[in-house]
Amino acid sequence: MVRHGLPVVCIVGNNGVWGLERTMMREMLGYDAAATLRPETRYDLVAEGLGAYGELVDTPAGVRPALERAIAAGVPAVLNVQIDPEAGYPRATGLR
Repeated sequence: MVRHGLPVVCIVGNNGVWGLERTMMREMLGYDAAATLRPETRYDLVAEGLGAYGELVDTPAGVRPALERAIAAGVPAVLNVQIDPEAGYPRATGLR
């Protein structure tokens, strides 16, 4: 995106886990294996290092203003939105 000047805004929902996999493992096995990542990974800083706009968002109220800043930047952007790893996912599975 930076190379081609595409002003795309990417939102990373960073809960520090492979949420869908972890949820399914817990439902099927009662525990999860290899589904925990690093919640402190700064995807926003990686984006900045590559020449994009990056911002860490750690509150729900911060999402809209961060999105507005990212759009106004006029360059590729990554919003690293910290979310609760224990929050459930609203999806149905055939596992129940």
